[in-house]
Formats: sequence, C-alpha cells, structure tokens
Amino acid sequence: MIEKKVFEEILSKVKIIKNDETCPICGGLEWIYDREKKYYYRCKCFYEKLYKNRVQILNIPKKYKNASFSSYKVNNLSQLAFLEILKEYALIYPFFPFVVRENWVYEKYILYIYGKTGVGKTYLSIAFLNYLLKEKGISGYFISFREFVEELKNRLLDKDEFKAYFQNIKTKSILVLDDVGAERDTEFVRNVLFEILDYRYNNKLLTLITTNLSPRALIERLSSYNNPSEDTSLGDRLYSRLCEAGEFIYVEGKDERKL
Repeated sequence: MIEKKVFEEILSKVKIIKNDETCPICGGLEWIYDREKKYYYRCKCFYEKLYKNRVQILNIPKKYKNASFSSYKVNNLSQLAFLEILKEYALIYPFFPFVVRENWVYEKYILYIYGKTGVGKTYLSIAFLNYLLKEKGISGYFISFREFVEELKNRLLDKDEFKAYFQNIKTKSILVLDDVGAERDTEFVRNVLFEILDYRYNNKLLTLITTNLSPRALIERLSSYNNPSEDTSLGDRLYSRLCEAGEFIYVEGKDERKL
C-alpha cells in the first residue's frame, strides 16, 4: 500500500504504455486507488504477470511450475500435517507461528523438512512459493544446495564475485534450500551450510530446508571432521538454533516417482 501523495510523485516520473493486454480494471497502471482509505494497492493483474514468469522469478524447475497445494497428493497423516503447516505459513506470512516457553516468545521461521525420497518435500515447498507469488505478490527463491555449492566453487578464484553471489542467496527474504545432504561432505560444504543458516537465523528470514537426513544425521555430519583443525562444534551450534527457531517436519510415505 502507498499513500496517494507518494504514489503520484512516483507516477509523474514514469510513462504508462498501453497495449492490447491493458487491464480493464487499472488501465495498465497495475495500481488501484482506494478513495475511502486514501492509498493505492496493487491490481490483480500485477500478480498475474508475476505468476506467468514464476519459473524465472522463483528459480524453480519447469516440471514444478504448476505445483499447488490443491494438487498435492496426500497419502498419510504426516503428509496431511506437512500440507497444513505450509498452508498456515503461507496464510500468515510475513508473520510467523510462535511458541511461548517460560515467558519467552520463539518465532518459528526455519522449516526442517525431512523424509525419504519421493514423498513430496520438494513439490510442496515449491507449491508454497507459487502460492505466495500468485496470491500475495511475494517472491521467494528456490535452489538445490548442491547447485549452490557448485556455483560458489566456480567463483572461488574471484573473491568479490564469490562474496556477491553468496550475499545474494543468503539474504533472500524467502529461501528454499533443496536436497541438503545430497552433496559430497567436505569442510567447505559444512562451513557454507552453517554460515547461510546462521545468517538467516540471526536475521529472521523464512527458510525451508528439504533433506533426506534426519536432524540427528545432519548434526553428526556437521560435527565430524577429517583433520584436527576443523571446527567440530558446528553441529551443536546449528542444532541449538534449529531448536529455537526451527520446526521439524517429518514426511513419511512411498516414493511416488517409482509408483
């Protein structure tokens, strides 16, 4: 929402180009003025244009571009719970669910989604991104953790490019890190995973992690080391953060890809 005076100042600096696709509601402006409340809000056509470009905007695989809550096939109670949790997050975002313990409020903005391959972890996470873009005009970002690590490795020789790319990904307002744990386990990978999750924990940024690893398995991986110089406390430190700001979601089921 934008106040009328501010909006008109912006409008005076732009040129509205009308064409055959001009919206009959807003005339191609993509904004609608509410005379009673005296502010502008986005026209529905703005969200529709964003949604048409969702593959590029959200960085999602084309095979999942039509992923939706309604088309997710529920086969058991854990999958139903998973679906309902993501619906709740989508409905109330940019706010988060919370719990109260000993007079302290703990917001839950890191979702640790784990289970066997083919139970819909990736599908429903992308459906979540699609919903936010289509219904609220809010864009998130999807990336497989293995791809993220490879992109970082490709930039190791250029420190500025490495830093810029890492900064761009870790600061996304909504981030889906897909298939964490599928990459080869190295000290570099462990440090990258901890750094990005630590940053998002400290800045209260909504993060969805999908993985085949149970929380214990991930912590054990982060706590292992190949030489005495490695930091073996990463596992405990990350688990502490997940316990405070995370919601653990276990998804059961058969591999739908093999059925």
